[in-house]
Amino acid sequence: MKQQAATAQTDTQAKTPPKPAGLKLPFGAYTLLLEPRVAVILAMVPPLYITAAFIGNDWCYIVPCLLIATLIVGIVLPFIEVSSIACDFHVPQRAGNLEQQEIVLRAWRLPLFGLLSELVPSGYLSAELILMRRTWNDKKRERSSLPLPLVLQSLSKGVEIHLGTPALGRGVYQVDSLEVATCFPFAIAWWSRRIDLKAKNDSDIITVLPKLVPVLGNFHSRLTTTITRAGNSIQNWKRQNKSSSLKGLREFTERDSLNQIHWASSAKSGKLLVREFEIESLPDFDVMLDLSLDWNDEQFNTACMAAYSMVHYGHQMGFSPQLRFSPSMDWEPLAAALADVPPGLSSEELAAEMLARVNPLTKSLLKCYEDDMQAKTRKADDLLSEVAASSHTTLSLVPATDPRSKVSKIISLVELQPSNARAQGKIEGKSNQKNGNDGPSIAQLLGQLSNDVELSRL
Repeated sequence: MKQQAATAQTDTQAKTPPKPAGLKLPFGAYTLLLEPRVAVILAMVPPLYITAAFIGNDWCYIVPCLLIATLIVGIVLPFIEVSSIACDFHVPQRAGNLEQQEIVLRAWRLPLFGLLSELVPSGYLSAELILMRRTWNDKKRERSSLPLPLVLQSLSKGVEIHLGTPALGRGVYQVDSLEVATCFPFAIAWWSRRIDLKAKNDSDIITVLPKLVPVLGNFHSRLTTTITRAGNSIQNWKRQNKSSSLKGLREFTERDSLNQIHWASSAKSGKLLVREFEIESLPDFDVMLDLSLDWNDEQFNTACMAAYSMVHYGHQMGFSPQLRFSPSMDWEPLAAALADVPPGLSSEELAAEMLARVNPLTKSLLKCYEDDMQAKTRKADDLLSEVAASSHTTLSLVPATDPRSKVSKIISLVELQPSNARAQGKIEGKSNQKNGNDGPSIAQLLGQLSNDVELSRL
């Protein structure tokens, strides 16, 4: 099969044509839509035929016969055209943190009637590629993206089209189906067909990672285990609190001072490299995301963005924050959702891939988790006990209540120390620490976030 390259830049930017009105008749994967002009033609045929019979002129019969032939050809030919289409696709390997991805779609015509299929004219087809966002265990899928309008030219030689998807939110997307429709040649009847598309391999999915936002504020210096003052920025602290122990070399970033550039190594490698020293005093931290809380979509996407950005920030600071979930990752439904995470990733990349696949627990999963806890197959405080035993401080992301809106968009970033890790779900602010062992102390509220700008200033 010969393939004809086609550019999707113009096609995918075309506006979706308005859906025609008329009588819609579904037939499984096929749908027939008869436009109102069909009724007009049917209404014209009987009086013209009667008129021809009354006059007795053979030429007058041609007019109603042509109308009937037009109806037959206008209904049958589009059906043959959409029935003879075959297609497949593949997704090129691209960076997952891009919201716009590329899909390569190949379409061609099947020779249903042998050499006679070449006699069937092929006009323009309107097509829509449907993407579905994967949810828990792939048992339920949500159509979370707009169809992609494009026009397929004659398929007698086959076409290969590079499609640019619209901006997609965080998640894992699968190509679900291709819907093709045509009314060629007389535009009196629309036949449409849904062609299910199956991925050839596991890599033919689109993974959109959470948005990465540079954290430029001083929240790290405000942690209770930090000995620096809260007013000092991270940039000033790093200039003043480096040890004399050289850790290694890394690529220059906009935060680095020009005095730290190692010119000899930079000249050899062809890019700017800076000295990286061991960092003292600032505590290591882990990031925790509780999936069982009452999240809405905007809150959870903001929380995933914040979690990924803080994990990235930790790597920039020279340590490796761990991403924790509640329920923990050995819980069967969560383990199944993360089963297709690519192997061999760094801890930062692994955190991004996991955040792209998780979602808040549904009501059924939440009940299942509660039943597990009641059956004592799991302990409710397993994760909190792990946090309490850790030497790192834990930064927890929880939904916040906005009194001005019924649907809150705000999340809270809370510092959980080992002694107060059990208070994660009850944080609304900072209170005084209790003396003795009467109970856990309330953790510190570090900030409230609703967008990337507030996260950057954190």
